[in-house]
Amino acid sequence: MRQSVREYQQQIATVPLHSMLSLSDANTDDLVKYRWLADRPIDLPEGLEIAQFELLGFSANATSHAYVTGNFSGLLAEFKLRRQSGYHVLQTYVPTILIVSISWVSFWLDPNAVPGRVTLGVTTLLTLTTLASGIRASLPPVSYVKAIDVWIGTCMLMVFSALVEFTLVNWLFNKKVTKSLLKIPKSAEPTQSQRDSAPETSKARRTYARHALLIDRLSRLIFPVIFLLFNLTYWLCYSVS
Repeated sequence: MRQSVREYQQQIATVPLHSMLSLSDANTDDLVKYRWLADRPIDLPEGLEIAQFELLGFSANATSHAYVTGNFSGLLAEFKLRRQSGYHVLQTYVPTILIVSISWVSFWLDPNAVPGRVTLGVTTLLTLTTLASGIRASLPPVSYVKAIDVWIGTCMLMVFSALVEFTLVNWLFNKKVTKSLLKIPKSAEPTQSQRDSAPETSKARRTYARHALLIDRLSRLIFPVIFLLFNLTYWLCYSVS
């Protein structure tokens, strides 16, 4: 059995080519010469179903291979298959899309809700990592990047970015709170010039909180749009190819 391994690079809408070669290793073609039956070279049962694949067609050809010991006759059967997308859509793509969408819930939580947002971010990241490990374990180990690797990698990047976004928002929001809680000793009372600039300083401090809330509001739109554009590019690219 000879397989075109490169065709496994795409998990959806791919057309791998499976070949079966039979050679006469004991006798040269002047003694034994193989030929396919003219009317029906390959007899396949009607309604044949292959797990995760759909049979598109096949071909049967006679071959001849030259070696030092002579020429040997052989038969070559090629089967054209297309990987079915239903299994991977239900077991891989739908769960990962839901996990990425759940990570966006943190954008609607308060910036000071540290336990809730951290737990949500870390849980979704660990769940996605566990799911990715199970997916890779069920696929053949290859050295090149597969379509499923691109998908899982992008989903993990989206979840990790949501966690980093919370870190930035929490730092900006608490920068104002921390400074406002500092008590100034009586011996260090501000001068007249410092009192004049106090309103500007307070205004600058309030700006950090507004920036943090603005980042959360923008993230509610930016993250889904980026993920949607990635989906369009991903499905168009691998479906066409």
